[in-house]
Amino acid sequence: MAGSKDSRSTPDLVFEILHAQATSAMPSEIRRTHGSTETMFVATEGYSAIGEILQTTVILHAGIVALAKERSLSSRLLSDSKSLSNELRQQLEKTIAEGAKREAAALQIVRDDFAPLNAMTLVSFAAAIEAAVEQTAISVLRYRPGTISRLLKLGVKRIAAPCDRDLTYDEAFQAFTRLKEWAFGPSKPAPNALLGILDAVGLAIDLSDRVKEDIREMIYVRNCIVHRQQRADNKASENATSLGLVQGLRFTVTRTHMGRYTDAALALTQAIAIAPLPEKHQRELREDPAPKT
Repeated sequence: MAGSKDSRSTPDLVFEILHAQATSAMPSEIRRTHGSTETMFVATEGYSAIGEILQTTVILHAGIVALAKERSLSSRLLSDSKSLSNELRQQLEKTIAEGAKREAAALQIVRDDFAPLNAMTLVSFAAAIEAAVEQTAISVLRYRPGTISRLLKLGVKRIAAPCDRDLTYDEAFQAFTRLKEWAFGPSKPAPNALLGILDAVGLAIDLSDRVKEDIREMIYVRNCIVHRQQRADNKASENATSLGLVQGLRFTVTRTHMGRYTDAALALTQAIAIAPLPEKHQRELREDPAPKT
């Protein structure tokens, strides 16, 4: 997960403050034409968050596998080694005695195709995606002149923020709340509403139909995991068709499905990351996303 501001070092915080001040001080016409460097930084945070989630998941995956093998490896070492010190032998015996419950729990997770870990990762993915959309849109509202006027023309109601100056965070958040209400209408299910928010503030996101389908499925499955104790509701059974969900029944998320959700989360957050860049640089990144060496 992306670290909170409280965990950042003092130099990091100083840099952020100075950087934000420098960005907001840029002439509005430059920001209107070329975009805000503040927004360019913020837009990358979702992609970074997905990477951090994956790193943590890999570590937990390896830890579960190690626990599932811990007692058998310790028992073999204890029986095969003749030259162990008494202290080490006692420690191994203690590990074997205490590891039965841990081993049983780890083995069950492995037999279930890591379903509990998959569910935790999926929930984290969905949270990172939604936070990326929210914080990127708020940054655009704050630092790209003309965005409030754009929303008013689109029909977003009850925006109190002014059109003639840069916004405070609170003002931008209020405007985002109204934008979110507008975007999440009955005819705009996920991920169309999320993409609609970004499009409304001037960030066009181009995704394949397959990625959109996987994002939509991920969000409906997340809702059932968080709010319905992993039981499918009617929306999930209709929109997460690849899992074969039955309304009212519990379900599991397999590693095969997590592979698709991972690809989709990376594709969406990468698209968000490059959306604030000038079109020339967006084209270059799409054509050659690999870093130069």
